[in-house]
Amino acid sequence: METKGKFGDIMNSFRNGDIDILVGTQIVSKGLDFANVTLVGVVSAETSLWMPDFRADERTFQLLTQVAGRAGRSKTEGEVLIQTQNPNNFVLKKVLENDYNGFFEHELKIRELNNYPPFARLALIEAKGEDENETRLAIMQFYNILLKEGGKLTITNPFPAVIAKIKKTYRFHILIKCPRKLDPSAKYLRTAILNSYALYNQTARFKDIKIIIDVDPQTIM
Repeated sequence: METKGKFGDIMNSFRNGDIDILVGTQIVSKGLDFANVTLVGVVSAETSLWMPDFRADERTFQLLTQVAGRAGRSKTEGEVLIQTQNPNNFVLKKVLENDYNGFFEHELKIRELNNYPPFARLALIEAKGEDENETRLAIMQFYNILLKEGGKLTITNPFPAVIAKIKKTYRFHILIKCPRKLDPSAKYLRTAILNSYALYNQTARFKDIKIIIDVDPQTIM
């Protein structure tokens, strides 16, 4: 699809039966209600499980459950085929069993063990710039300031983003965790970051490097 309008045209053709097979990305998994769809197939279902993000299992479970719900929405029973090289994966098993509670309880234990939401507040600091060395130096300077301002925080060493370069822009990250019990409103977290940002702006010589602050990020990639 090259334009927004093309999506509507394709959906109408599929609804009217002019198209028998619809191939797509995650866009076909959500919000589509076609009574004549009786078969849904997912290729390489475990791909999203490999993402280095603490929400990877959650998103995979959500996506596969949603896409499975596209089939059998009328009187005719539906069938879902899931292709995987790892059929014993816990997440995929829970999808097949339609066991939301089992997945939720397991995921919650892992989150608590590793100090991730909902048991912690997160913040992601990103430095972006076209010069790799300057971007690295900028994130290091921010990190050193942050260490002094956020004594109660768990702060990772600066690291290249999973997608380290987008077009001509290099990306470096710092991930910050703060236990929710200590800082339920994230006031301490925000104050430490904002103070660090103010000090960074006063002393930094990297005027072409952009610093992005994301509290409670939806992804850490």
